[in-house]
Amino acid sequence: MIKSFLDIVVRWKRGPGLFGHCIEHDGMVEAQGRGTLHCHMLLWMKGNLNPQVLRDRMTAHDEFKQSMFQWLENLVFCHLPGDTHLAVDTDTVPLRKPRCDPHKPDPRLTMSPICAKMSDDDFTSAFQDTVRQLTIDCNWHEHTDTCWKHLKPGQPKEDQNCCMRMNGSTQAMTDLDPETQSILLKRLHPWINNFNDLILFLFCCNMDIKFIGSGKAAKVLVYYVTDYITKSQLPTHVGLAAVLYAIWQNNVKFEGLVGSSLAVNRSLFTKTINTIMARQEVSHPQVMSYLVGGGDYYCSHSFRSLIWQNFDRWITTSPNIVGTHTDNTPVDTEIDVNIDPNQTVPPANDHLQAEESGADLGDLQEENLDVSDPLDELNLTFGDGEATMSNDMFI
Repeated sequence: MIKSFLDIVVRWKRGPGLFGHCIEHDGMVEAQGRGTLHCHMLLWMKGNLNPQVLRDRMTAHDEFKQSMFQWLENLVFCHLPGDTHLAVDTDTVPLRKPRCDPHKPDPRLTMSPICAKMSDDDFTSAFQDTVRQLTIDCNWHEHTDTCWKHLKPGQPKEDQNCCMRMNGSTQAMTDLDPETQSILLKRLHPWINNFNDLILFLFCCNMDIKFIGSGKAAKVLVYYVTDYITKSQLPTHVGLAAVLYAIWQNNVKFEGLVGSSLAVNRSLFTKTINTIMARQEVSHPQVMSYLVGGGDYYCSHSFRSLIWQNFDRWITTSPNIVGTHTDNTPVDTEIDVNIDPNQTVPPANDHLQAEESGADLGDLQEENLDVSDPLDELNLTFGDGEATMSNDMFI
């Protein structure tokens, strides 16, 4: 499914896609506690300006600012399709998520309208109705215990403390924050999470999409996504329980026996490893994903492993590195850098104006997007990078 998303929606290496011309992507698949899979992905788009240049240009040129706002509003929605006014949520008249009609099929499990079999007007109407129902079922936020998992002792379970940042606020129109000059995207509904109508229509699953408009946000999201590379699937408390169980079993085995410390230690080590491995849980969706060749990450570039101990040893012993040796003798102030010509390097920012692309819905459907194995959730973010990253960044 993710490969289809990259090939058909993003159109990686195939020209401009839904968001523009993608030059890099990096996605990590996470398995939730209940076993379902969802993907966190970063997209770098050609021509996107870095945060400071973007702010300066929007401040100096109102026409560019309005074009930027319109482009974002065409990609990211925070309201129910068809709504044009703010949805008000008050204590006296609270907004409640509409309950599913038991007599109607779940839109996530039914065949979506096919434009080739309908007139343009009929398909547009069916598309809007389908997206509206999917938005209610998939992207209408309701607070759960997960929203309060990072609360400190004494903090109340209130909207402003939701870790999903769904605090019930609205924004009548897209504008710049007067203090930070960051983009405040139009939000007509307080409980609809960000979504893209075309992606929601094609994938029929919960999703999130963000524009990265600052270097700080870029760094936070890059860390958040890449952190899944080293995320342990074994909870700490389960691992510690496994170690305690292995120690107990080893003590029982050698109780009353006289054995060498080497044999005891070897047995303890073996039992510990076996016990921990036996408690590693892999869900059915994870197993099926590997069997069909899905994998757990999707990256546009290849990287080489860096063994830190060897790198550190080379730094401290190399005669061509600025500084001193471990014996405090001075070294040369020249550094030699060898670059592998076959190693892929992220492209530099060419400071082109952000380009808008309109991928045709009919073309997308005609390419036979396979959504027979839906994800539980799809997270996308797009924007620009800063510092050591490319400045052309979408997620």
